[in-house]
Amino acid sequence: MPKYITLIISLLAILSQSCKTPSHLFTNPDGKQIDRRLIGHWHGNDHNSPKHDKFPKNWDLVRYPDGSYYITFTYMINEVSKSIEQKGYWWIEKDKFYERNQNDTIINSYEYSLMSENEIKFKSTNRKDNKYYSFSDFKK
Repeated sequence: MPKYITLIISLLAILSQSCKTPSHLFTNPDGKQIDRRLIGHWHGNDHNSPKHDKFPKNWDLVRYPDGSYYITFTYMINEVSKSIEQKGYWWIEKDKFYERNQNDTIINSYEYSLMSENEIKFKSTNRKDNKYYSFSDFKK
């Protein structure tokens, strides 16, 4: 009988651990899950990815703990540098990264993987044209 009790207690302990939210996730005041590993100042470019856009871009962005972000895209047109600034919201849901520009209703979703504490790899999951887009952000 004591063996069964020990086995039951061990199984309950394992099950309770598997039901916990991972320590890198927390819920912000808006009820959205945030991955604390993605918070901070990041940069990247799409020069080595199949482009869904004809102008290669660089970006510089900050993801905040409250789920907001600020990003500046820089690109060249006819040898003239242009930039676009955007603000929006980001969150994690069912192991996917979501973002929405505050001036748009479209929600972009991505699979994401931390390659290291300084690199995040993203792959789009909601492209209607089946041209999936992948890129990496690098910690500044």
